Amino acid sequence: MENLINMKKLILIFFIPLVIMGCEEIPKPNIESYPRKKQSPNVILIMADDQGYGDLSLHGKSSFSIRHIWTKIGKESVRFTDFHVAPMCTPTRGQLMTGIDALRNGATAVCQGHSMMFSEIPIMPEYFKQSGYSTGIFGKMHLGDSYPHRPQDRGFEECLSFPAWGITSLADYFGNSYFDPYLRHNGVEKKYEGYSTDIFFNEAKKWLKKQKKKQPTFFSISAYKYSSRSRNSGR
Repeated sequence: MENLINMKKLILIFFIPLVIMGCEEIPKPNIESYPRKKQSPNVILIMADDQGYGDLSLHGKSSFSIRHIWTKIGKESVRFTDFHVAPMCTPTRGQLMTGIDALRNGATAVCQGHSMMFSEIPIMPEYFKQSGYSTGIFGKMHLGDSYPHRPQDRGFEECLSFPAWGITSLADYFGNSYFDPYLRHNGVEKKYEGYSTDIFFNEAKKWLKKQKKKQPTFFSISAYKYSSRSRNSGR
């Protein structure tokens, strides 16, 4: 009986710290305290939409005709091969931007008001911007379309994107298409010529050429729908 009482005390003592840890507030890091180097590297974050780990020849067998491009980029870049993501686009993007699990950052689903991160959590472009970087996003963000969740509210100085989960979504321009689409440039709707993914890459290159050579650059580009186009058309 005495042993059983001692065991219950031990379980209770062990359980209380777990409860306290579970109720802990989300940490807010002090960006200003991070050490800064005199010469900061430029950072390009390329995220392919609806692409699996095994879809690249770097990781396994690939049927994509453009796989050699991604293989070359992968060999010349930093590869995160053990980044654990959620099985949907918004939670994955939120986790990448915050470094915090989807259930803790607020972006747990792709629609119905669950695709927005808690605004008090700093995200990647805010870190870069406060560190003296010029910041931009070209393509899909899918982390909120209203203030204070839009890309221009969350640290991106240059934004070319579309609302909700993508072109043709309910929130998008009525009758929009992947070819010659209407896109949102810094919050203003504008019509562009060409295929959407090509537009994002071309506009990103134009923006890069305008940046100051002495100022480091961070930008995110989402290769939206390239994977399905590769499967369907062989391009």
